[in-house]
Amino acid sequence: MQPRRQADQNLIDFLESMEGFRTTVYPDAAGLPTIGYGHLLSRSEIKKNAFAKGITRAQGGILLRKDIANAVNAVNHYVTVSLNQNQFDALVSFSFNIGVGAFQQSTALRLVNQQNWPAVPGALSLFNKITANGQKIVSKGLALRREKEGKIFIAPPGTWPDFSN
Repeated sequence: MQPRRQADQNLIDFLESMEGFRTTVYPDAAGLPTIGYGHLLSRSEIKKNAFAKGITRAQGGILLRKDIANAVNAVNHYVTVSLNQNQFDALVSFSFNIGVGAFQQSTALRLVNQQNWPAVPGALSLFNKITANGQKIVSKGLALRREKEGKIFIAPPGTWPDFSN
């Protein structure tokens, strides 16, 4: 059994930069009600009008940490080989974004469990489309996110890619 890993601050910072922050409820790319750092509102939160007054960045950070718990658990559960922290963080970001079910069925997970490290970034990049007007189209934002996740995945342990440029 592999040691359980946890999200580190690099991952939290990365997700915050990828998701962006909004203090009030807004429709995400799929039109679903979202707040903070990409927190998808539950039916209960919608019904209670839970975020009518908005949230602070600190509250958004708390929601983000709760939201990534499923992705953290999925990576710890479905990955059967040892990962370094960067590999783990890249897979948590990926799983968080595409959903645990899609992660579980992904070629990326299969390649990770085969320890085919060089092929993983390419497999991540396959998840770069959104549905618009009933058609799958490449999303520049998702393509960039997948590229960054691939760079994180292959970065040497103890380093973090510089995404400032």
